[in-house]
Amino acid sequence: MYKNKKIIFGIILLLFIIVIIIIFKVVSNINENDNSYSDTELREADVEIINSENNKLQKIEGYATLNLVKNCVQKFYLYYNGISSPNSTDSFYRDVTYNLLSPDYINKLGITQENVTSNIEYIENFKIELYEVYSLSKYEENPEDFGLVTAYFVKGVIRNTETYDGIDFNMILTLDNTTSSFEVYLGDYLADVDFNGLKEGEEINFDIPQSVENRDYNKFSSSSTTIEDIAEYRFDNVKTILLYDIDRAYEYLNEQAKSNEFKTIDEFKSFIDSNKNNMYFMLFSTYEIRYEDGVMILDCYDQTDTYCISLYCNNYSELNYSISLI
Repeated sequence: MYKNKKIIFGIILLLFIIVIIIIFKVVSNINENDNSYSDTELREADVEIINSENNKLQKIEGYATLNLVKNCVQKFYLYYNGISSPNSTDSFYRDVTYNLLSPDYINKLGITQENVTSNIEYIENFKIELYEVYSLSKYEENPEDFGLVTAYFVKGVIRNTETYDGIDFNMILTLDNTTSSFEVYLGDYLADVDFNGLKEGEEINFDIPQSVENRDYNKFSSSSTTIEDIAEYRFDNVKTILLYDIDRAYEYLNEQAKSNEFKTIDEFKSFIDSNKNNMYFMLFSTYEIRYEDGVMILDCYDQTDTYCISLYCNNYSELNYSISLI
C-alpha cells in the first residue's frame, strides 16, 4: 500500500514538473514576441495609423483632451483680456500675452512686447465655450515624432457672464507633450483656413513647430478630469446658448432631433420660448450613460427633473446635443 502511494506521488510530481516546463516555454515565447520590438520602436500597425492621420485634421476622442484645450484657451484669454483692463497700469498683461504667442505668429504679424494689443473690449468676468476642436499632428521623416507636438484648431466663444454677450474666436494651439508648454496663433495667422468648415481628414498647410519652449506662463498640466466634469460643463454650455444664442443652439442640435422634433428653427424657438422661465433656473444635477448604435450618450438631468439634455459623445470635437422634457 505504502509502495503504491509512493508511485502515485512520483507520477503526480512528474506531471507537475512537465506542466511547469510547458508554462515556462509558453511564457518565454510570449516574451520573445513582445521583445521583437524595442520600447521605442513603433509596430507596423502603429505606423499605418500614423500615416493615415499624418498632416490631416482629426476629431478628438477624449474628454480629458477637450478639458486641457479649454484650460489653455482660458489661460490665454485671462491675460489677453487683461491688456484692455482699465485698471491695468503696467506692462504685465502685455508681457505675459507676448510670451504665450507663437514666435512664428509674432514674426508674421510684426508683434513686439510694446505693441501687443487685445482685439476684444475688456470683459471683467467671462467663460470660454468650445464648439469645434480638431487636432493636427505630423512627421517629416521619423514616425516617432508624430504627436510629440500637436496643433489644435479651435472655434469658440468668449462670453460675458454678466451680459451673456458672446465674442467668436478662432485660434490654433500647439501643445508640446515633452516640455508641457503651449503657444497660441490667433485666427488672423491663417487667413486661408475656413474655421467654419473644418472637417476630419482635411489636409491643412500649417507648419507645426518641432518644439514649444517653456516660457514660464505657457506651461500646462493634465489636471484630473471626470466625465461628470464634462457633462456639467456642456450642460451649462447648452443652457446658455438656449437662452442667449438661439441660432448657435440650433446649429449644434442633434440632426435626429432636427428631423423628428424641430424641423425648423422657428419650431425650436417656439419650444424655447414656452420653456424659457423654467430654463433660467435649470441647474445640473446628475447624468446617466447609455449607448445607441455604438455611440455613448450622456443624459444630463436638471435638479427639478424637468429637462434632459443628451450629449452625443461619438467624439468630443463638436458639441452635439438634444433636449427634451422628462
